[in-house]
Amino acid sequence: MIRYFSLLSENKMDHLIKSIHPSIGEKNRQKESRINKWKQITFSMLSNLKLQISNHFHQASGIKDWEKTMVKHNFLLSKSIDDYLDEQEAIPTRRLLKSYALVAIQFSFALLCALMAFNGDETIVAVGSPYHVLGKQNARIMYLMNGCSFLFGAAVRLAFIYYERKRKCYYLSILKWISSESRGELEGRYYIKICKRMKLIGKYFTICLDIYSLGVLLALLLFSVIAYHFEHKLDDSLARLLVFSIVQSYLIWQMCLSSSCTLFIYYITCVYLEYRFDQLNNSINKESVRSLNHAMSLVRKHNQIYLIHASNHVFVRMLLFVVYYIFTPITNLLLIVAILPETENIDPLQVHIAQLITGSGAVVSMIFLFTFSYCSTALCKSAHHFYPKLNSFIASLSSDEHFQVTNPNSNKFKEKLKIILLIEKLSGPPITVYCYNLFPLNRYEFYLFFCNVCSNFLLFVNILVK
Repeated sequence: MIRYFSLLSENKMDHLIKSIHPSIGEKNRQKESRINKWKQITFSMLSNLKLQISNHFHQASGIKDWEKTMVKHNFLLSKSIDDYLDEQEAIPTRRLLKSYALVAIQFSFALLCALMAFNGDETIVAVGSPYHVLGKQNARIMYLMNGCSFLFGAAVRLAFIYYERKRKCYYLSILKWISSESRGELEGRYYIKICKRMKLIGKYFTICLDIYSLGVLLALLLFSVIAYHFEHKLDDSLARLLVFSIVQSYLIWQMCLSSSCTLFIYYITCVYLEYRFDQLNNSINKESVRSLNHAMSLVRKHNQIYLIHASNHVFVRMLLFVVYYIFTPITNLLLIVAILPETENIDPLQVHIAQLITGSGAVVSMIFLFTFSYCSTALCKSAHHFYPKLNSFIASLSSDEHFQVTNPNSNKFKEKLKIILLIEKLSGPPITVYCYNLFPLNRYEFYLFFCNVCSNFLLFVNILVK
């Protein structure tokens, strides 16, 4: 009886708890349903974000971003890539004159910076430069660095003008081919990889350089305020200081745009050719060369890619020449100001601002130069990977009676001769980008280039740093 009443009381208590609060099981189910709903929403958002990022980078939209920059700033004198390839309209005279005017301004300021680097304070006051607040040594290095920068921007723009007027911009055909339905005959994974690189360089690298140019403008304006209000060694004019800072920043921005356009053309075309050679090499690695007809089909594909490289090489070799001989000293001068600045009798804040700007520029410049050199060496390696396979194929057929033909009119003799000529080509001068017609940029030249950069840095230190 006691047990019955105890059970009855427990049931009443449970009924009372249920009447006051929801059951614990129901609360757990509600909690689990909310968690599952939150998981579904989160998973859906992440999936949509991943799809958007994938579509953003896995399409050839980087070409459109780069084309807008080229046309807007008159690096591409035609109104679009299609206008250049269709040859429907001549180059607009207005755009051509704008480009020539900017080239003249850049050359003039490069000469002016050279004069300020080696002349006295009178020239600096007359021009309105605020660099004297950084000290005489730092100011001289900044003038030399800016002069090289303006010379680089003018040389690149002149190269674009000259080769477009000569109708030798074959890189535009390559870009158009990549953005077409054929995808430039690239396989899926190679197409995705090159689309990512086009987006990173064509859009985001350009944005980074725009931000850097804005930082240069702010630093120059700050130096101008310091020169006018706090430095009284020279009789500076606020109007001249502001005009000089704005014009200087604009020309530096144009130089950064030249660097971005140059890197996009050089890197994307080299990577495209490298991927085409890699596709051919992968097909050879998966299956051995079985017959003479198979070998001839591979030779034709290799020759087709080589002809694309030869047409594109007419323009990119000039870009490499300009970068090798003009842009490299800029990197050395940036490193000197960032690592070994003059600090005696100079406000530490001014020195730190100069180090921040030049250090950031030095990092970007070294990435720029390394990318230029690496893609050329990678192209050389991929282009010559075909050589051992052809040699082994010729050796395997040397004892074949059908292959040992001496009649020059027979097809087999002609095909054999084509294979031998390709072997001689692959064993001869490297298939890569040349520094104009001086030397190819392969692994050995890349090593020499790195050594020259280091030796020139030490030479600049001995000359410019006291």
